[in-house]
Amino acid sequence: MDDLLPHIPEAVLGRRVLIASFDSGQFSPTQHELEHGWSVQGNQAVSAPVKAVSDVPAVGFDEWYVYDGDVPLGHHKAFVNRLGFSPLDPACLEATEFWKQVARFQPLNVLGAGTPTMFLVTRDAQIYARAVAVGGLPEVRP
Repeated sequence: MDDLLPHIPEAVLGRRVLIASFDSGQFSPTQHELEHGWSVQGNQAVSAPVKAVSDVPAVGFDEWYVYDGDVPLGHHKAFVNRLGFSPLDPACLEATEFWKQVARFQPLNVLGAGTPTMFLVTRDAQIYARAVAVGGLPEVRP
């Protein structure tokens, strides 16, 4: 995430982030974070509206679902923890599950950092264009 977010901070700024995976596990907000708007939905953390990219912790094997408003209820399965997961691999059963989850929850953005791939899924044309322009992602359109 550190390679991508400095170029497209608007992917998370002003938005709420559900952390589906944090270092291959769950992220537990601190008491300070809870007092400043973070919440827990099931076993997943949801940020307050993000004021700075650094407000959302990332260490690797992270997967975020980003929303403009309220985060829909329901467990968001993490996919980055599978070695080599790519949402663009049509032969991958997990990729099919991933896209079903995206269709179900309709996040504005999904960011993932696993091994060896990092991915950004977005419904925002400007974020998409900037991500491609900085060379962080290949241009792929459905």
